Amino acid sequence: SPTVPRGVLTSSSAPRTPVHAVLKRADSAHWVFAVAMYREPAQATFRVAGLPPRAKAVVLGEEREIPVADGSFTDAFEGYGVHLYRIQTP
Repeated sequence: SPTVPRGVLTSSSAPRTPVHAVLKRADSAHWVFAVAMYREPAQATFRVAGLPPRAKAVVLGEEREIPVADGSFTDAFEGYGVHLYRIQTP
């Protein structure tokens, strides 16, 4: 599916360790694809447009979920780490 322009905003724990992300929508879900751009660890917060007030981000391939509150969630990244998230919407 096409990328949703400005669909996800990211901020990271340090300006020198940015995490970049894109948002796609398909199959009644939001999909966030994120990557840490440097070798240093980082913590990133994602603000996703169009989410319900409460949801869960399933981290694909990692058997864990992250609560989403008011369209935002936070996750930790190792250097050059990649996380893929599926957020199911009604």
